[in-house]
Amino acid sequence: MNLHLRLTQDPWVRMIAGIACMGIIAARAGAGDLPARAKAAIAENFPGTKVLGIDKEKEFGATYYQVLLQKAGKRTELEVSSDGVLGEAESRVRMSSLPKVVSSAIQKQLAGKKIVKIEKHVRHGSAKSGSWVQLSSPKTFYDVKYQQGQHRKSVLFNARGKPARDLDDPDENDDDNQGDDNSGKNDDNEDDDAIAIKSLPGPVSAAIASKFPGASLKRAQRDTDDNKTVYEVKFTHAKNLFEAKVDPNGKILRVKQELSARDLPKTVAKTLQQKYPRARIMEVEKKTNGKTSVYEVELKVGPEKIDATISSSGKVIKAEVDNEDDGDDDDAGDDNGDDD
Repeated sequence: MNLHLRLTQDPWVRMIAGIACMGIIAARAGAGDLPARAKAAIAENFPGTKVLGIDKEKEFGATYYQVLLQKAGKRTELEVSSDGVLGEAESRVRMSSLPKVVSSAIQKQLAGKKIVKIEKHVRHGSAKSGSWVQLSSPKTFYDVKYQQGQHRKSVLFNARGKPARDLDDPDENDDDNQGDDNSGKNDDNEDDDAIAIKSLPGPVSAAIASKFPGASLKRAQRDTDDNKTVYEVKFTHAKNLFEAKVDPNGKILRVKQELSARDLPKTVAKTLQQKYPRARIMEVEKKTNGKTSVYEVELKVGPEKIDATISSSGKVIKAEVDNEDDGDDDDAGDDNGDDD
């Protein structure tokens, strides 16, 4: 979930005006921008939270709202439909706040590796074929990001401490609330739009093979974009993770790629050095639409997290600051309480 919030003029914006010299844009929208049933669902499931921002999105043909909530200094990014169906709630947590079975599994599998941050995801519902559907019970999983050499990697665990079979889409076997140990099987809540790699149209597979020779296709799903069928395919190429959106005729519409800091173009790296000389680069994602590419970079400057979007020419398109102390740095294993 990547929340981009609309700019408003209020005290929260003015509070961070002192860092404007860093080129940061802050944003917040009020709960009044949400439909009544969406607001009621948030009040019922997240009582006492404050709405910091709202963005309207679309997934699998279904419209929903991404809402940034805050309570007692902890932030949660939430998906909610206009009729009040909750999607996924995402928040950052520390190792000590995890269930024992999960923290033990993480420490065992990632022994000796530097854990950078841990994100908790609770899936209440999902978009399917143009509408939002409530799950019979919420599904919880943990996305653990760690450093391996120059690369940032990620592994997912469900609430029983079992690694997900598909590291990008853990819902396929995240059956921790079902009670049975059948993590290698799909459950009734598996996304109806997911398709087998072998079922991809020939032009789609051919387009990826031509653009990324030797790519290993991992997962595919059928989606609807502006009432037109498209395919989203996740694959690895040259040790990097990619996601491509391709139309049935094989035209590649968009590509997302995870990068390491050293893979940044010199123009982008120079801009980061000039504007954020004391920042640490935490994550990098390259997004390409047609011939235009932008770089989304997560930075740490002291206690602050900055999400910057930079063009390939080095121009800062957008930057947002998140002052939340979420522990996604060297002290990711320290205790600061849970997010619940």
